[in-house]
Amino acid sequence: MLEDRKLQRREVEAAKDSLAGKDLSNMNLNGADLDNCDLKGTNLRGADLVAANFRESKLIGADLSEANMMAADFAGADLTGANLAGSSVKVANFTGAQLGGADLRGSSFTCEQLRTARLDKATRIPGHMTLTWTSDTTFDLESHQEKS
Repeated sequence: MLEDRKLQRREVEAAKDSLAGKDLSNMNLNGADLDNCDLKGTNLRGADLVAANFRESKLIGADLSEANMMAADFAGADLTGANLAGSSVKVANFTGAQLGGADLRGSSFTCEQLRTARLDKATRIPGHMTLTWTSDTTFDLESHQEKS
């Protein structure tokens, strides 16, 4: 039987069909292969998710706040209503990811990352960006961070 927060990466990968709603906060899941996984409502707050694979996964309402998702792959994932506040997403792939209603405040998203994702008017973007809707489905993004 799965015991929350005591799982190792391999156990999490093996149990990927039954992870919805689990508490995986602060876990080291670097490099985990969780593609096409149901993670609805899962608590991944503060987890290490470096280079993890979440392609096509369902993370609806998941808590990924303060998580380290550097170089993780969320292509095609559904993060509707997810909390990514304060997360590190440097060089992570969000191409085609659904971020409608997600909280991205305080995260390290770049304009380039968000332009390839699917946002809606309920998406809360990082404070270093300005989002302007040009139609019901298209938008412009501008970053206020200084370029290095």
